[in-house]
Amino acid sequence: MEFSWLAIKNHLKTRDWKWLTKIICFCVIIILIITDQMIKLAVQNGIKAGEEYKFIPGFINLKFIINYGSAFSFFQNQRIFLITFAFLLAIASSTWLLFTKSINRALGISFVIAGTIGNLTDRFLHKGGVIDFLLWQLFPPYTIFNTADIFITIGITIIILQIIIGTIINAYQEKFGEHNNEVNNGTFTTIINDRKSKDDKTKISWKQKYPHRQIFSNGINRTSLFTKFYPKFNH
Repeated sequence: MEFSWLAIKNHLKTRDWKWLTKIICFCVIIILIITDQMIKLAVQNGIKAGEEYKFIPGFINLKFIINYGSAFSFFQNQRIFLITFAFLLAIASSTWLLFTKSINRALGISFVIAGTIGNLTDRFLHKGGVIDFLLWQLFPPYTIFNTADIFITIGITIIILQIIIGTIINAYQEKFGEHNNEVNNGTFTTIINDRKSKDDKTKISWKQKYPHRQIFSNGINRTSLFTKFYPKFNH
């Protein structure tokens, strides 16, 4: 098989990147889950339960607790409901990830899956509770949350922005796309016609450019060639 950069370039242009995108999203999910669990393990080993430490004064403090509610301390002591909901959310998000065609939406779903599995892992390790350690101090409500909650929030934000921006783009294309296509097609056709006319004007046949070849092809001898094009040699 002949190796060439042109062949690789053409292969990359025609390649379907659907499953490659899914593999990248899967790697992102694994990395985020590992990051979440490592941070929680460091907090669990480095901060005493119930004690509050200043992290970013007036914005976020550190406080290690076991939260038996949902994200941002909602639905307290609803262990079975929260585990079931997290499990169903992970399955639904994974199914959505497999069938979505948008790269941005796939990235947002990956963050949601990673945050959901991160908290679900905590609930199995800590008897239905999750490790929370980030205490919000900027404005009420002063909730406490963790890195998995941040991942879920980032993922939902990406998905919402992608839907809003996609809707705006589709509405713009429906309104102005047909007119733009007509304009672009007309401009393109005009350019092609102008280029063809210029080529026709500047195009010179080989017979006009090399008349001696025409003479040889017609069987005229070399003496006729010299006497025709170089009269000074004609005695």
